[in-house]
Amino acid sequence: MNGKYIRIRRKIFSLLEDKEMNTRQINDWVNKNTHQGITPNALGNVLKKSPEFKRVGFERIGSTSGGTYQICVWSQNVVDGDEEVEQNES
Repeated sequence: MNGKYIRIRRKIFSLLEDKEMNTRQINDWVNKNTHQGITPNALGNVLKKSPEFKRVGFERIGSTSGGTYQICVWSQNVVDGDEEVEQNES
């Protein structure tokens, strides 16, 4: 993986300690608490391709136009002992 978002990955890993957050919440937190910030598309790629994170489900969100859509919910992918880190499914 590209080293461009290493600091942001570390901060997100600390943020997700003992809790789960959806992509929108993580994006808002990163953009408020880092100088660099990140786009929603780049954040999705970082979360999906980094072995430190796992997708634990989906959440329905209402849009301003009255419809709803799904976004991913993420948590830390904690490794116990000699287990290999699970690869995120597409």
